[in-house]
Amino acid sequence: MTQFALVTTSNAMDGLRSVESFGDEFLLGVAAKLFPGSPLNKVYLLNVGGKDVDSLMLDAQKAVIDNKVFQKTELYKVVNKVAQYVDDFVFWYGSDYDELEYVYDVADLLGKLEREVGDSFCEAYVHYKKAD
Repeated sequence: MTQFALVTTSNAMDGLRSVESFGDEFLLGVAAKLFPGSPLNKVYLLNVGGKDVDSLMLDAQKAVIDNKVFQKTELYKVVNKVAQYVDDFVFWYGSDYDELEYVYDVADLLGKLEREVGDSFCEAYVHYKKAD
């Protein structure tokens, strides 16, 4: 099992690949279920500089354990930047994507992630939806 993150946006997302381009049946199914009506070429898997979200989460957890500030982690910086351009940002672990906590503010999303990396399980279950 691993941590996943998908985003939906009508903006061009340089450096992110659409779930459609991966051809992964699991991710395609999750994207179709979580974002009904969204074209799959507008749903992207978070992967930055070759690092998947699982690596970003674990690196952030290690940094926090080493008494570093969460706001200085790569996870924080990436999510804070990407969240400005997306309509939805979904984090889940393994196949548990059915009951996600909704947040409507980037600060709430980042706060939730900060709490999760501080937990020994280091698993985030959250759906950020940009407020209209």
